[in-house]
Amino acid sequence: MSSANIPEDKIRSAEQIEIDLHRKREELASTVNELADRLDPKNLAKEASDQAKVKVAAFTDTAKTKANEFADTAKTQASSFAETAKTQASSFMGTAKKTVGDAQNGDSRALGILAGSALALLGGIALILRRKK
Repeated sequence: MSSANIPEDKIRSAEQIEIDLHRKREELASTVNELADRLDPKNLAKEASDQAKVKVAAFTDTAKTKANEFADTAKTQASSFAETAKTQASSFMGTAKKTVGDAQNGDSRALGILAGSALALLGGIALILRRKK
């Protein structure tokens, strides 16, 4: 194509072409430097390390949250169990006191229950002592 077919506003001087070439070289050098920086093993290792730290922190936070939830559930269940045990013990004490009172008043059924309980207790103690030998 000859310069006669190129519009006037598109014709560039040698100086303009050199300026454009210089600018393009600088852009290309900048792009190459940026790529070299991104692919530098030290930078890749740092980026991987940073990502691992973020993942470990997230895992740690999740583990802490789950541990706290588990501890709260365990506390609630232990408290509920303690309350149930306290209620059952109180009920048992009431029944035991009534049975002892009935036995003191000569109730044969209550005397039988106390005698059976005493024998069971003595049998349990004997079994424990025998196993210790």
